[in-house]
Amino acid sequence: MSGTVFVYSFYLTFSFIRFSCHLAVATMWEPMRQILRWCDCLHGSRRPISFFVYSFFRQYARALLFVRDFLVTPLVDLDLTGELIVIEKPMQLLKGILAANDRDPPESRLQNQAGMKTLTACYQVGIYSSRELLGEAPGETLEIAEQEAARQAIRNMFGLSDHRPPLPLSGPLQPLDLSEETKRNVSLNTYLQLAEESHKRATC
Repeated sequence: MSGTVFVYSFYLTFSFIRFSCHLAVATMWEPMRQILRWCDCLHGSRRPISFFVYSFFRQYARALLFVRDFLVTPLVDLDLTGELIVIEKPMQLLKGILAANDRDPPESRLQNQAGMKTLTACYQVGIYSSRELLGEAPGETLEIAEQEAARQAIRNMFGLSDHRPPLPLSGPLQPLDLSEETKRNVSLNTYLQLAEESHKRATC
């Protein structure tokens, strides 16, 4: 296998996405940091992988320039929460995320509906927390619309919305704050456990 083929094969793995993004997070701006929070949440890592790679390279600027110029650029057009990652229990996950941030649980509300008695029925559902709109989405049924709205709310909370500004892939690098990069990440299972605990307290 040639080096080029190996690199592209490795690129398609989820760990490589985390590898690429983590190295670039400190230099690229808040949306990239939000992407990494989401990837770490799903992967359940105890420490961002950029910390280990930085320790290996020992030369922070060179490592980040390589990642930014050759690895992060192909990731710009990928939808991490659509093409690569499927959120199977969006409402439960959203409840856990809100509980972890000491916020009220999500509430779904029907915003609009059309063609209810036809084959092309459409429902628009919004997800709210303390009267704040977190996300909204359409669907052919109320259940589908609610699930999609919850997924959109999660994207918005992690800064992964479709309308987010493009990532800056040029310009000078800025120093890395290792105190932030070595903090333990919250795992997906932790959020789901918080959702279950809050549900049990509500039903008691």
